[in-house]
Amino acid sequence: MLSLRRTFLGPFDGLTVLRKDEQTVGRFTIFTTTTDMKKLFVGGLPWETTDEELRTTFSEAGTVASAAIITDRMSGRSKGFGFVEFDNDEEAEKAIELFNGKDFGGRSITVNEARPREER
Repeated sequence: MLSLRRTFLGPFDGLTVLRKDEQTVGRFTIFTTTTDMKKLFVGGLPWETTDEELRTTFSEAGTVASAAIITDRMSGRSKGFGFVEFDNDEEAEKAIELFNGKDFGGRSITVNEARPREER
């Protein structure tokens, strides 16, 4: 599970807080939020797939927080895989069940929980 931790300094900017720790330093208040999201790896995608197509398809499983197709830096072409992020585990598990091994644009796709990137 991916855990994002953000710290905001100054007057609170109105972002949703799932867990809030407040600390006052001088005249500033520091707000820290933690959001737990589940990121899925989606492999075997057709080269023409767009971020929006990925988001729309996976929204059948629940609310998609983000969807991104990974592209080559030099050519800008798709590398044939991407990532979809859900706000909670249940929706992510449902997406794995719904789409892993299924046909997407004429290709069988692989969907599983994303692993941390390996150092090179």
